[in-house]
Amino acid sequence: MLTHLYDKKLRRFIKAIHPDGTRDTTVDSSLAFTFMCETLDAKDETVENTMDTVLKTLWVKPDVGGVARYENDEYDRTSRTVPGNPWFICTFWLARWHIARATSLEQVRKGLDLLTWAAKRSLKSGVLAEQLNPFTGTPMSVSPLVWSHAEFVTTTCKYLEKYQELLSAAGNANLMQNGGVLSG
Repeated sequence: MLTHLYDKKLRRFIKAIHPDGTRDTTVDSSLAFTFMCETLDAKDETVENTMDTVLKTLWVKPDVGGVARYENDEYDRTSRTVPGNPWFICTFWLARWHIARATSLEQVRKGLDLLTWAAKRSLKSGVLAEQLNPFTGTPMSVSPLVWSHAEFVTTTCKYLEKYQELLSAAGNANLMQNGGVLSG
């Protein structure tokens, strides 16, 4: 991966190398799998560079927010003024990166903020669609999408695990600072 798929000039992973040797350098949210499959640590510089690019390139800037699948995604595209429509799945992958790299309760909050973003954009029934209109936030395409729900559950579990880990570490640090007595 590091030899063939990490582009040192771009300072990020690329999407693919095709059989003819051409390289697809499209910024794609699925590049999150470099850490989600535990191939590399979420805090690894190569992952940080890649995910920073994903965030800068694919975050849907109108008020709706969220992460598009990849640059210039044409599937149900509403406007060329945004990188694509925001997808719940892709936004959860960004949340998982924030969660995985968090070293403090304050940092893990970024993951919770994206889970909250999703909950606010679900239907009143709690249903999550595949993607959202980037200007109105209304559901588009398949709804409900089981994969969106599965990623919500997975991301929530990752958040709770990390939160507990950080809370425990903070408690142990307080215990040590107070000579073995937990404070407040």
